[in-house]
Formats: sequence, structure tokens, C-alpha cells
Amino acid sequence: MAARTDLAQAFGRLGAADQEVLRLALWEELTPAEIAQVLGQSSVAVRVRLHRARSRLRRQFQAHPAASIPTSTSVQQEVTHARH
Repeated sequence: MAARTDLAQAFGRLGAADQEVLRLALWEELTPAEIAQVLGQSSVAVRVRLHRARSRLRRQFQAHPAASIPTSTSVQQEVTHARH
């Protein structure tokens, strides 16, 4: 599926910190509070990091001319599907 490839490429263009927080949220399915414990940060800081990382992922995904704008749910579904 082209969208999955585009998403994987967009994810690969993110910085390590964005990839880390998105992996914890999407692959590991941790809540912001759980991510905060893992990273030793406040829940508020993690929510901000997640929001910014998702925004950057969306922008990277949009940079591809054939890509459509992903929502949080569609990004999570694509990433979850790619895991299996």
C-alpha cells in the first residue's frame, strides 16, 4: 500500500525524539501518563511532545504529493497495521 510506504518514509524523516514518543504512543500503546513515567517527564510535557511530533509527522506526510492528510486515528491504524 502506497500510503503505508509514504507514512513509513515520513516517519523516517522525523528526529529521534519525535520517533521515540510516537513509538511509545503508537507501537507500545502507552498513555501520556505512562510515557511520562518511562521518559521521566511530566504528563504535560509528554502531551506537548506528542502533539508536536504528530504535527511534524503530518507535515512530513503531506510533503509527498500523492499523500492525503492523516488523522491521529489513521496514523495509529497505519502504524499498528505495519507492526503485524
